[in-house]
Amino acid sequence: MKQIIFVQGAFAISLSVLLSGCSQKMTANPKIDEPPPAEVLHEQDASLIRVDHPERFPLAAAAKHVTAPELNVTGVVSADVARSVPVVSMASGRVLEVRARLGDNVTKGQLMMRVQSADIADAFSDYRQAVADERLARAQLKRSKVLYEKGAIAQKDLEVIQEAEEKADVTV
Repeated sequence: MKQIIFVQGAFAISLSVLLSGCSQKMTANPKIDEPPPAEVLHEQDASLIRVDHPERFPLAAAAKHVTAPELNVTGVVSADVARSVPVVSMASGRVLEVRARLGDNVTKGQLMMRVQSADIADAFSDYRQAVADERLARAQLKRSKVLYEKGAIAQKDLEVIQEAEEKADVTV
């Protein structure tokens, strides 16, 4: 029986100590997690910089280095036959003639192959027709200006012909 009273008493004391600890008001201090304020050390000379480990930053002297603006060399450019180089064309067609082979010396603008293409032929035909239409429209405009000056056609007719000539010019 004395043990039960002793256990109950110990329990009551520990509970009162625990509850008395909770009765205190605790406020959170947000400044605990903040880093300390930065300490700035000012040097007398603004061109000096202080670092923690200067041995990590070796000094190098600045020197003038004169180089030629152009490099003239002789050499040979050869193709890597193990790699394939894709040739992209704007139009499909058939190769009619090859004028350069592997290992040949070529220059900028040199014709390397001739291709027959229906796409290019149609485009060239359209271009030639547009040039002819533009030439005709220019001649009609010239005649219409003369006729307008003589009073033979109205101004609206001249404006229509001018617009047709501008459209023909844009088409070319």
